[in-house]
Parts: sequence; C-alpha cells; structure tokens
Amino acid sequence: MEIHAPHGPILSLKEFFVHIGIVTIGILIALSLEGLLEWRHHRELVAEARANIASEIQDNRKELDYFIKNAPQTQKDYEQALQLIGKVQAQHDLGTHSSLHLVANLAELNSASWATAQAVGALSFMEYGEVKRYARVYQLQEEFLRLQQKNLDTVTSALAVFAEGKSPAELPEADLRTERSRILDSLSSITIQQQFGQALMKRYGEVSGK
Repeated sequence: MEIHAPHGPILSLKEFFVHIGIVTIGILIALSLEGLLEWRHHRELVAEARANIASEIQDNRKELDYFIKNAPQTQKDYEQALQLIGKVQAQHDLGTHSSLHLVANLAELNSASWATAQAVGALSFMEYGEVKRYARVYQLQEEFLRLQQKNLDTVTSALAVFAEGKSPAELPEADLRTERSRILDSLSSITIQQQFGQALMKRYGEVSGK
C-alpha cells in the first residue's frame, strides 16, 4: 500500500481535512482488502484440512473394519497353536499338524493429514469443539497402534523360535513354555485390540457423521 502526498500545496484547513479523509479511507480500504484476503486464505486452509482429515479417517475406518472382521480368525489360529503346544507337552501324536500358524493381524492407520493440519496452523482457525473431537479420535488411534505394535513384537518373538524350520515337536520343554506364554499374551492382546477397535470405530463415526 502506498500513500502519496498531495500534488500541490494545501491552502486551507478544509483541503487538509479532505486530504486526510481521503488518505484514511484509502488505508481502511487497503486494510479491509488485506483482511479479506487473509480470511479467505484461512477458510481455504481449514477446508483443505477438513477434507484431508475426512479422507484419512475414511481410509482408516476401512482398515480397522478389516482388522475387526479378521480378529476372530486370528484368535482361532492362536488357540489352535496353544492346543498344538499342549499336545507336544503331553507327548501326544501330532499327526500332520506339526507347525504353528501365527500371523499378526494389522490395521494400517495413518495420521499424516492430522499432523499436517497441526503443522500448517489450520487447527487454530477451527472451532475448539471440532478440534477436540479430532484430537480424541487420533489419541485413541495412537493407543490402538501401540497395542498393535506390542502384539507384533510378541508374535515376531514367537516366530523367531522357528526361524530354522523347526517344528514344535523339536523344541525343549522350556522353549515350549515360553512359546505358550507369548501366544497367551497375543491372544489377550487381540481381545483388547478388538475392544479398542470398536471404540475407535465409534469415534470415527462421530467425526464423520456415519
């Protein structure tokens, strides 16, 4: 914004006030336009953040729904693994069932859009209640992911015993007890993850209106 002096001398008080009025109006218009542009930029920033977060939550819901639907099968696999270890410990005939089937049922939940909205300052232009709802969703999501990672570490440790291609029947009693403990931990973890997952699905629905 540029403010220019009058082209000629001011000869009267009236001309002085007219000039001051013109300059003042010009400043106010310039400031108003600048404020309008800034307000529009903030609106666009918030709209983009909302759209990105909504898309991210929708994708996360699909991932979590897949996890919840497959959790019962994962639990069944773990229970069968426990039965197999029990047979080995009791020295029963394993027949053809001599290997463990252990997998980690994972939900790939992202938070990049939420983190970006924080980084660019979009959250500061949203209503407090809206930001609070998003924060509750992503906080619970983070807790779910921590449980998931813990279970993944446990399953990985359990599978490490069979890295050389050994079957449960070849393991000493001490290793079998360790495997049984790990699988029990994973079985318990899956149950807890399901509970967290159901709660998280509910919060996803609260912020997405579905």
